Amino acid sequence: MFERISRVILISIPFLLSIISYSQGLGNSPYSSIGIGDVMNYTGNVRNMGMGNAGSAFFSKEYMNILNPAGIANLKYHRNDSLTKYEVGMTLQYKFLTNGQATSDSWGANVKYLAYSFPVSKVYSTAISITPLSSVQNYYSYTSSFPNALNYMARYTYNGSGGIYQLQWANGIGVTKNISIGLATNFNFGTITQSSTTQLITDPYNSYTENTVGIQNKTNYSGLSFKPGIIFSKQFSNENKNTEGKIGMPEKGIRFNFGATVEFNSTINSKQTVYSFVQNTASLNLLDSAVSQTRAPAYLPSVYRIGIGLQKPNQWTLAADLVVYNWSSYSKNQFNNDSYYAKSSFNLCVGAERQLTNQKRFTRSNTIRTGFMLSSTPLLINGETVYDYSFSIGGSLPVGVKKKEDDFTGRTARLPALNIALVVGQRSSPGSIPGSLTETYYRLNVSMLIYQKWFNKRRIQ
Repeated sequence: MFERISRVILISIPFLLSIISYSQGLGNSPYSSIGIGDVMNYTGNVRNMGMGNAGSAFFSKEYMNILNPAGIANLKYHRNDSLTKYEVGMTLQYKFLTNGQATSDSWGANVKYLAYSFPVSKVYSTAISITPLSSVQNYYSYTSSFPNALNYMARYTYNGSGGIYQLQWANGIGVTKNISIGLATNFNFGTITQSSTTQLITDPYNSYTENTVGIQNKTNYSGLSFKPGIIFSKQFSNENKNTEGKIGMPEKGIRFNFGATVEFNSTINSKQTVYSFVQNTASLNLLDSAVSQTRAPAYLPSVYRIGIGLQKPNQWTLAADLVVYNWSSYSKNQFNNDSYYAKSSFNLCVGAERQLTNQKRFTRSNTIRTGFMLSSTPLLINGETVYDYSFSIGGSLPVGVKKKEDDFTGRTARLPALNIALVVGQRSSPGSIPGSLTETYYRLNVSMLIYQKWFNKRRIQ
């Protein structure tokens, strides 16, 4: 067991560093210049992404539920999941931007999340994951002339990068055969940098010789938040009471699931430092000095999530989630509140999943998914709400060669799963609003999920 833990830790370190180093690589997004950036951590894993980000109310032996800590528990008497799970997700995105007659496009890729879960007892499981909570990546510039100096021009450039990450420790326990509860403790941390520069161009044919002056705002965040969760699961039929919970023995009944989580409005620490600088054409700072430094609390939004669904285990799943964000007390720090935020926003997510079970070779079963999400974002442009809507398709495919897990037990090992979700969506304000921006994105999400038996009970014959 300890050898397996060490192996997982060693494998996890480079992926953890990759998330922290490269998780803001999804391409230029001017909307991310507002507040803490694009909120990203409520999409779940690639399975959820293929179902329109729905599925928080379900248990599964095949997947980790990183949306609801109660979803990693084992329900008493009928569900015994003894597998550890290790999953790494990545995202590749192409984005097309339109603002009036101006257009641009960009590519990006990042490590989306890393998650690891294992059972502690027959009813209690724990999991550790790290995901970006928000992402900031924006770059735009324009040039204007001076009315009374026709030969003089100024180039203005705005650039943002960074984000906030969430390291989550989730614990779930089955309290009855139908109810489980859980609690996730989140450590939120990260740095967001926004800079603006001005270059005075006196000679348009030799602008490369002109220096640039600018201001950089760098804010560091750190603090805890908590997310309790609950799941109620009720089976409509008792036809499978003798086989329920056994791998390879599909359940015959249909289950109704209800789940809920609350991530309370959290106060985290922020340190904001403002720098002024003069930069030459080689992007080297000639002068660099800190103008001011302030420390203040920052307030993240409260997040309420409700999920419902029907499921015929090992066959099909229908899911719907409603996520409501309360931004009324939000501020990224007390010195800089954003007037671009509404008081509340929501995500409506619906999805379906169909498992193409191979009864003779259960470990090679394939899965297909589809879903839709409508999001009323908290962003306000000229008083109008920015909406985000997307359609997704996806699936899971076992990979590898069938083998025995252990010479003593003779059990068949569950093969690793390759999960894929293709998401096509658009974010924009309704109608033709002056200054509005439309983002059309194509997002490919891929993850590899590895299973392993936590303990094997040895038998002496």
